[in-house]
Amino acid sequence: MTRSVGQTLEIVVLGPTGAGKTALLNSLSIQAKNNNSTAGSAGLLFTPSANSKIAVDLPVQFHEIEYSDSTNLDPKWKADGLILILDASSDVTHLEQRLSNLVDLLGTLQSRRQDQFLVGGFPIGIVLTKCDLLADTLMSYSEWMQRIENRKETVRKLFDENYSLADDGGFGSLCVEIYTTSTHLPDVTDKVKQRDEPFGIRPLAQDLFETAYFHREEASRSNLRLARAVFTSAVALALLLLGVGVLVVTQTSDVQLALEAKVDGFQAREGQTASSRLAGAQLSKKRSELLELRNDPEFEQLARDKQNYIAKHLEEIEAYIQLRDDLARLSQPVKTRSLDDLNRLEESLKNLSLPKTFEKDWAQTEVVQAREKYLSEIPTLRTAVTDARQFFSRLKNRGNELLFVTELTPEWDSNFRKLQVDSNGSPFASGDRLKLAALDFREVEVLRSEWNRALEKLRTIQELAVTLGILGNPSDNKSLLLLSESDLQSRDPLRMISDRLTRLKRDYPGVDNWSLTAIPDNLRPQFQSRWVRANQLAIQFGQQMLLDQLKSINPTGPEKTFDWPKLAEWLNANSERDLREYLHILHRIGQPTREDLCDHFSRFAATASFSLNPKSFRLFIPDALREFRIRPAGKLTINHRPSGSDKTTTWSFREDGDGVRDKNGISYLFALESNGSPISYSVGDLLWAELPLKEGEKNWQFSWLRSRTTSFQFERLLREPRFHDPIKGANSGEWAEGVKMILTEGSLPSVPELLPIVHWP
Repeated sequence: MTRSVGQTLEIVVLGPTGAGKTALLNSLSIQAKNNNSTAGSAGLLFTPSANSKIAVDLPVQFHEIEYSDSTNLDPKWKADGLILILDASSDVTHLEQRLSNLVDLLGTLQSRRQDQFLVGGFPIGIVLTKCDLLADTLMSYSEWMQRIENRKETVRKLFDENYSLADDGGFGSLCVEIYTTSTHLPDVTDKVKQRDEPFGIRPLAQDLFETAYFHREEASRSNLRLARAVFTSAVALALLLLGVGVLVVTQTSDVQLALEAKVDGFQAREGQTASSRLAGAQLSKKRSELLELRNDPEFEQLARDKQNYIAKHLEEIEAYIQLRDDLARLSQPVKTRSLDDLNRLEESLKNLSLPKTFEKDWAQTEVVQAREKYLSEIPTLRTAVTDARQFFSRLKNRGNELLFVTELTPEWDSNFRKLQVDSNGSPFASGDRLKLAALDFREVEVLRSEWNRALEKLRTIQELAVTLGILGNPSDNKSLLLLSESDLQSRDPLRMISDRLTRLKRDYPGVDNWSLTAIPDNLRPQFQSRWVRANQLAIQFGQQMLLDQLKSINPTGPEKTFDWPKLAEWLNANSERDLREYLHILHRIGQPTREDLCDHFSRFAATASFSLNPKSFRLFIPDALREFRIRPAGKLTINHRPSGSDKTTTWSFREDGDGVRDKNGISYLFALESNGSPISYSVGDLLWAELPLKEGEKNWQFSWLRSRTTSFQFERLLREPRFHDPIKGANSGEWAEGVKMILTEGSLPSVPELLPIVHWP
C-alpha cells in the first residue's frame, strides 16, 4: 500500500567548522535511503519506523548554518527542529565553553519564543559527532560503548549545570535531548560485523524527526485552539452585557486551555518508546513536571484521555526510578570479591521484579538492559574464578615438585626457568575486563598468594645457587659469592670485590634477605657445604687484604702491637666499605645471628688488653694420634709472662674424673685448682700451656704454642698443641692434629676469623 507524503519538516543544523556537519548530513541521507526513502525537491523523504504512530512519509529539508559567537536564532523561522553539533572528541574544557555559548543562544531563543507565546516543547538535538575518536588501540566494543556513555553523561551534566531555562512544557519552552553518532566504526578488538550504517544515525533520525513532526502537529492544533479562544473572547466581549457569569466561564476556559497546552507540550516532546522516554538523567525533572500537572487545580477538568496519559506516565516513571535506584544499590559483578558475594548478588538481581504493567515495554530500557547484562556476566565470572584457581593451583603444584628435590641439577634449573615464563602469563586475555576481575576474588587470591610464596622461595633458591656456583657454568662468571684461587691473587683485589658487589646488588635486589634458613631441609646440605667453602675463601681473601695492609703500615717487620689499631682504622674507612659489605653479605647468609666479621675484627684489633678467666676445659685426644693410647699424666698449666718481664704466672688445672670415650677418642675434663684472679693479658704478652702425657711408660708432652700472631697469643689455647718429647723440647715434635681443647666454663676472648697469619719474609 502506497504511503501518503506529509508536509515538509524544516530542520536547522547548526555547528562550528570541523565539527562534522557535512558528514552528519551525508549519513542522514544514507539513513533515508536505507529506509526505502527517496530524495525529493524538499530534501529527503524519511519513512518512520513500523511501530511509529506516524502514518505518512516525511519530507525533510535541512538548513545548514555555520556557528560563530555572533550567531543568533530567529524564533520566527518556520523550523520544526534544531540540531546543534558538538565534537565528542574535544576535551572537557572546550566542550564546557561551547555548551556555555549554546546555552546563551538557547536562552535567547526561548525568551523570544515565550514573548510570542509559541507552543512549548520545541525539539532540539545536541548531537555529539566523531565518537569513533574516543576509542583507543586494543579497546573492546563494549569498552568503547562505555566511553561513549561516559562522554554523553559528561555533556549532560555540563548542560544541566548551565541550563536554567524553563522546561515545564509551557509557552516557548525547549525540549533538549543528547545524541551520540559516528560516521565510522573504530577498529576495536572484538569488532563484529555491524549493520551497514554509521553509529547512532538511525536513533537520531527516528527520534528527532518524529518529535519534530508531533511538535509541528501540536503547534497547528494550538494555533487552532488559540483562534477559537480569540473568537470566544470576541463573542464574550460582544455579549458582555449578558452577565459576569459568561466572563467567568470564558476565563476558566482559558486556564484549562493553558493546562491542556502544557500536557500537549509534554506529550509532544516525549519519546515514543520506553527506552527513549526513560533514558538519561532527566527522569526526576520529568517526574516533577508530571506531578505539577497532576496537582494542578484544573487537572480534573482535562479530558479523560489526558488525565489517563499523565497518570500512566507518572506511574511508569516512579516505578522505573525505583527500579533504577534498587539496581544502583547493588554491586556490579566485576566489583564483587568472593563467590559468596557473587551468589548473593545473583539472587538480589533475580529478586528485582519488574511491574507486570511495564515488563514488556521496558525490555530495551537502560536499567533492564543493565540488569540482564549483570545476570549474564555472573556465570561467566563464576567460571573464570574456577579457571583462575586451576591456573594458580597448577603453578603451585609444579613449584612444589621443584621444592622437594634433594639436589639441584641443570635440569632443575631449566624446569624452573620454564615455570617462571609460564607464571608471567595470565589465564585470561588482557582486554577481558570481566574475566580479569576473577583474579581479585578471595578464593583466587588465596591460591595466588600460596603460589607467589612458593615462587619467591624458588627464586631465592635459584639465585643463591647460581651465585654460590651450584648452578650454572663457571665460565659465565655468575658465581659472584664464590671466589676462586685466582681471585685471591688478583692484581686489583678491591676493584674485583667492588665489581662483584655491584653486580650482586644490581642483578639480585633481594640479596640482603638471603639466608640458608630459607632453604628447604632436603636441599640445605648441598647449600651448607657450598657456603662453607665460599665463606672460607672469602675469609682467606679478607685475611690477605689485612695482611697486605699491615705490611704497608710496617713494611720491614717484625710485628708491632701498635700496628693493630691502625689496621682497624683502615678497615673502618669509607674506601673499604665494599669489602666490608661483600664479606657481610656472604657471612650473614650462613650465620645470620653472628657478629659481623669486619666489626668483630675492628673491635678486637683496637683493644689493648683482654681479660682471660678460664675455669675448666675439656680436652679431646683422638685414638688416631698414636698407635697406643695417650693419657694425661699431670696437671694442665697455663703460663703468662707480661711483655718485657721475666716473671711468669701459672694457672693449674687438675684432671676432674675419668676420661669419657666415644668412637673416635677420649675426652678429659680439667678444672682450675683455685679461684685465682683472671689473667690480665696485654697485647704482645707471652702465653702458653703445657700438659704432661704418658704412652705406656714413655713420657710425652702437649705444648700449646700455635697462634696466628705474636700479639694475641691466648689464641693458642683454642688451637692444636705440639706433641713432643719433654726433654728434647717442642721443636722436636709435631702438631697434634685432631686434639681439641674446648672451654667449658669461664671466658676467653673471641678471636676474629679475619685475623691474618702474620709473617715477614
